[in-house]
Amino acid sequence: ARLNEAERQRQLRRTAFVQQKEKAAVAELKKHFKTPDGQLQVRDRVAELLQGESRAELLPMHNDQRLQFAMQELIVRCAAVTRQLHSHDYTAKNPSFILCPFPACACSLTTEAQYRSHVASLPLHVDLKHSFASCHLLLRHPKGFALTRSYLLRTHGLAGAINSLDFWAAMQEWRKTPTARKEFFKRALAAYEMFLAEDAPRKIDFDVEMNNSIASIRSRMQLLKHHDGEGYFQVAQAKRGLLRQLLGLSAQNYDKWSDLHVLNPTMFNEVEWGGFQNVFTALERDAQFKESVEYLEYQKLYSSELLQRDSALLEDCKSHRNNLIYEWTVEFLSHETALRNKAEEAALRCLQREADRLFHSWSEVEVHRRMLQVSYEEQVRYEMSALVCDDAVAWAEENVLDFVFDFYVRSLLEKMWAVPECQKGMLEYSGLLKSKLKKKLTAMVDMNSRKAQKASEDWFDDFVKQTTDADMSTIKRTSNTDSQNSKATCIQRRIRGVLSRNRVRKLFVKTFAKRLDAQSKAYYYVNVRTNESSWTRPRFTERLFHGSKW
Repeated sequence: ARLNEAERQRQLRRTAFVQQKEKAAVAELKKHFKTPDGQLQVRDRVAELLQGESRAELLPMHNDQRLQFAMQELIVRCAAVTRQLHSHDYTAKNPSFILCPFPACACSLTTEAQYRSHVASLPLHVDLKHSFASCHLLLRHPKGFALTRSYLLRTHGLAGAINSLDFWAAMQEWRKTPTARKEFFKRALAAYEMFLAEDAPRKIDFDVEMNNSIASIRSRMQLLKHHDGEGYFQVAQAKRGLLRQLLGLSAQNYDKWSDLHVLNPTMFNEVEWGGFQNVFTALERDAQFKESVEYLEYQKLYSSELLQRDSALLEDCKSHRNNLIYEWTVEFLSHETALRNKAEEAALRCLQREADRLFHSWSEVEVHRRMLQVSYEEQVRYEMSALVCDDAVAWAEENVLDFVFDFYVRSLLEKMWAVPECQKGMLEYSGLLKSKLKKKLTAMVDMNSRKAQKASEDWFDDFVKQTTDADMSTIKRTSNTDSQNSKATCIQRRIRGVLSRNRVRKLFVKTFAKRLDAQSKAYYYVNVRTNESSWTRPRFTERLFHGSKW
């Protein structure tokens, strides 16, 4: 499992690496197309395509469409060659455990068992024999390759299958070399000149099917011999236009992007596969190979290494499982820590909200209590000042006003009565006052008489009725008398009534207090002497504080 995961991660990293290189190469090529040299190359490429196989496809297009077609064709070629080069580079630095040698497959596997199952079950390898995987594993093993080469050299000499074996080994070493290094082209050229060239000293005899691939390799290698190291951009000559031909000017030079001078890592895939098939066929036809000393020695070495690989694989599996458990534990702890932090944040947020709510509620209650306290203190100060005033007035009434009324008011009225105009006004005013008071008291008597019928036990109504009746009898007597004494007595009586009500008000305020209930937001009345409370307003307030909301 660990090997499979490691291979999967390797392939993912290779894909990301190759895609990054592709994007960079395509961006550089597009940047080149915006330069004058790039535009010349695109126009020359359109002319080449019009003379080639794409003529029928380009003829219906406009000139701009043809330019876009040529640029897209060059971009696709650039992406393909960049993908092949950098895939080779990544595999050279980070090789896989087993790579299938079949060119159309090229799958990477992690164990020999997977490789054998891959060869036996994949429909692409249906024509391969059962011993193909064993032969490939034999040649991949350094000791097995040396023993096989020793056997072929002993039995066949430097001819036939040993040339194919050495060519295959040279290709394996070449694939381990990055493309940026000079050895990449040198090793390929050495293998070509030794085994594939027309005058190669150890020329390999391939099947007829390989003739086209070998011819293509020879033509490409002859071109690369003279242009190796030039890269993608070379100096080229543009086709002379009509104006340059008329003026006798030479063709214009420009930098041209081309992949013809770059060695493609997939160029030798077919002939490498052909060389491996030659070796495999030669070993399959040789009946003495599996009974040879070299093959038996390899089998002993393979058996001992197989036990070591199995034990190492078991230890690796245990280590991988322990690492997975450790990673899962660390991941679980990280998730648990994150969840705990989130829970603590949520709890703190809820506590903060609840604390804010309680604080606001408490602040509202405290503010309301403080307002009541302040209002009560202000009311006490006001009531105390009012009581002081009432005490002063009461003292004046008891000690001064009686003397004033007894001496000065009577004297004043006598003086006013001596004046005819004042006498007339006093009489009119006295008569008007009595008539209005008569109507008002009559209405009060009627109202109280109805209440008395409903509630005869109401002593307050009876008291008002008796007082009113007494007042009415006095009014009748004084209205029929024109003497100065009767009118002065009536005026004194009214003034004494006002002063008496003030005394009663002072006594009432000292006895009763008006308070506000914090919960119901309603007023109630308290008898400060007896500590009795009531929601009902005292009946005295209707007479003592007429028109007030006390």
